[in-house]
Amino acid sequence: FANAIKSIRDEHHCDFRYFVHYDTSLVIQPLLALKGIEMEVIQGDPEALIRGYAELDLNIGGMLHSCILAHSVDTPAIALAYDIKHRGFMELFGLERNCLPAASLTASALIDRVRDVLNCPVPHRETIITTRQHFERITHDFARASLSPH
Repeated sequence: FANAIKSIRDEHHCDFRYFVHYDTSLVIQPLLALKGIEMEVIQGDPEALIRGYAELDLNIGGMLHSCILAHSVDTPAIALAYDIKHRGFMELFGLERNCLPAASLTASALIDRVRDVLNCPVPHRETIITTRQHFERITHDFARASLSPH
């Protein structure tokens, strides 16, 4: 994984950010630093995390909620899936190709997926925006119908 991240950094000249969703994950950033991968740590309340996700070109997320937060602000995500829920979420957006099984993850698969998204981000963002807006509409319609007197 560290070698794949280094390759991505070198090819795309990118900076990395590590999002802390719970304190026990604070160990990851120093471990990656030992491998020569520096990254800014983003932590705080949900609003601070969402602001951070909104600034990204791409989120590579092992936790499903990192992909959800990224998509909530129209940021493309690659899900490193350790659970079937990741695939289901990505399928809702028609972006299942951006869901990579963590158990069989290869450096080349991750690098290829990152390359695809970063070299052509507009279709990914447009798909996320269109799908998110669709789900927002049907959620609001359902809430209105549920709350209206019959």
